[in-house]
Amino acid sequence: EECLESAALEALFRARVGQDECLEFAAGLRQRKAELLRSHEELATEIRTLFPIGRDDDALTAIDELRELERTLLATEQSLDQVLGILRRDSPRQQDKRTRAAARELAEERLSRARDDLARGISKDALDRIDVRSPRGRVVEGLETSRIVIELREK
Repeated sequence: EECLESAALEALFRARVGQDECLEFAAGLRQRKAELLRSHEELATEIRTLFPIGRDDDALTAIDELRELERTLLATEQSLDQVLGILRRDSPRQQDKRTRAAARELAEERLSRARDDLARGISKDALDRIDVRSPRGRVVEGLETSRIVIELREK
């Protein structure tokens, strides 16, 4: 089962699946986790009863089973975290965040190019006086393209 979960998770990462498929897969993982937790509790109870009655070999075997169950539970929880990460990555809030970051990066690149263009036509002393500041995003009505504003200031 763990291999099937891993294969399905890999398919989610490779394919562009929708939110509904991710939610369905996450629900299945939550159900699997709940089943594993019930089995864990039952096995732990069994172990606690085997030692006092002198069935140490059976208890040790059950402990090995419990460890394997815990490994499976861990893998299931990690898979669930990854699926939920996919959902967060594709949320509208994250999309807006990525868009703002890309716009800022583009603006910084344009400012750097503008500074380089100015540098070709002026002296080194004048170049040292150019202060390039962080870009600010602002919506201007009727403006279809972005622009760079250069302000002259006395130093």
